[in-house]
Amino acid sequence: MGVTAEVAASCLSVAVLRSGMSGIQSENPLDQSIAWYRPIKVPESLGDMIRKHSKGARLTRTSYLAQRRSSPWIALWLTPRHTMTDLLKIAAPRAYAMVLILSMGWVWSIETASLAGIGLTHGLMAIVGLVVLGGAASGVLGMALMVALTTMMGRALGGRGTALDLFKVLLWSNVPLCLVLLLELTQIALTGMNYFTVGDAVSGQAAALVMSFIKMGLIVFGWYLTVVGVAQAHRCSKVQAALITAATFLSMLVIAVVTIAQALSFQLL
Repeated sequence: MGVTAEVAASCLSVAVLRSGMSGIQSENPLDQSIAWYRPIKVPESLGDMIRKHSKGARLTRTSYLAQRRSSPWIALWLTPRHTMTDLLKIAAPRAYAMVLILSMGWVWSIETASLAGIGLTHGLMAIVGLVVLGGAASGVLGMALMVALTTMMGRALGGRGTALDLFKVLLWSNVPLCLVLLLELTQIALTGMNYFTVGDAVSGQAAALVMSFIKMGLIVFGWYLTVVGVAQAHRCSKVQAALITAATFLSMLVIAVVTIAQALSFQLL
């Protein structure tokens, strides 16, 4: 019994000593290596667990939308940069590809026909044919040319994007142009043939004029989506992506002007 009491007293003294020393942090590193000194482990915070689970990746609203299988048609308006990053990881949408390409071409054709005053020399059916067929051709050729130019210019500046990557981001950057096309058709319905004959036909209608300002905002946002997409595809800064995009559009403008000049020279001959 005496031995048992002594052992119990020893265990009790050790337990008291441990509880008293657990809150003391010695400045000597050697003291912290003592076997019986075990500081309390603080549980991981929610942010630490998220970073550990995602291996350092940022938890963004886009990833949340992607997990909920949100449509890119909506996510692009909310978080463009992260949505473009997600779109680079999936296949190009075959179902929407022609819709986006044709929307781009038809917007270009309608605006070109309006600025050229084509309604002064052509009838309604001729304008419809030129806009529909010419817009489809310009959309397909324009997309192919933009992909080629942005790929080459980006590689020249140290970018690492492939032609398929550039095709994906340039394709989805046309989402605002779908709304622009709807607004253009609405303006044509309001102004009639004057949309293609009179330069200030839109200004005579308050609703059509408001739509013109909305179109300008959508086109600017489409430009922003293009810059963001090129930056994500080439893994470069937005400044470099803006230079690549500007150089691409300038090159396309030069090609268009030269082509039109050659066509006019052939007609004169």
